[in-house]
Amino acid sequence: MSLANLRTHYTADVKPEKVDNGQKITLAGWVHEVRDLGGICFVVLRDREGKAQVTLVKKKLIKTCSMLQEGLSVSP
Repeated sequence: MSLANLRTHYTADVKPEKVDNGQKITLAGWVHEVRDLGGICFVVLRDREGKAQVTLVKKKLIKTCSMLQEGLSVSP
């Protein structure tokens, strides 16, 4: 399955004036940067339109954060 089939928005489209409050969106791209601050992990996701920061609560997603730091892909 290609990323185009998964994606509902590009990162440049994730702005308050372009996305309805509470609307579920799916971004697809590659991990540009990971910042691990203990209880929270910040992931900068990049696609052809730009970058978006995703915040992950490590208590809920410890395995996901460690996989991202190792450069492994993560499935929903």
